[in-house]
Amino acid sequence: MSASNSFLSRALKASLVSVAFNAIVFQVSKMMGFFPEGMSFETPEGHLQGFHAPLVIGATLTFCIFGALVFFVLDRLMEHGAPWFLGLSLIILMTSLLTPFTIEGAPWSMIVTLEIMHISTAMILLYFFIPNSFKKI
Repeated sequence: MSASNSFLSRALKASLVSVAFNAIVFQVSKMMGFFPEGMSFETPEGHLQGFHAPLVIGATLTFCIFGALVFFVLDRLMEHGAPWFLGLSLIILMTSLLTPFTIEGAPWSMIVTLEIMHISTAMILLYFFIPNSFKKI
């Protein structure tokens, strides 16, 4: 298997696992009442956006694709891109952990659920990309 096929395979697997995990966590938490009906947030364009499964799936997929592309670029441009990817991933994760706290009126159960989804996506990406990369070092 070529390097690009290996990368695409890992990116696809990481995306599928992340989307499945976050969709399940969201649906279960929504059934438990962690995401109150009518709860919304303001988008950068100034629109109100409700919380629903397609939003969670789309956001998870977007960040998985972005993470995979960042890994691909760092791995190709640098001799040891994996440690840089790990560091950058942790910085982005720490920044993303602040965003649930910006949702006005969000209950703690919702904030914790969103934090779990952010952490799981980052950990799944690292699981699929970092172990194979450190073998090169």
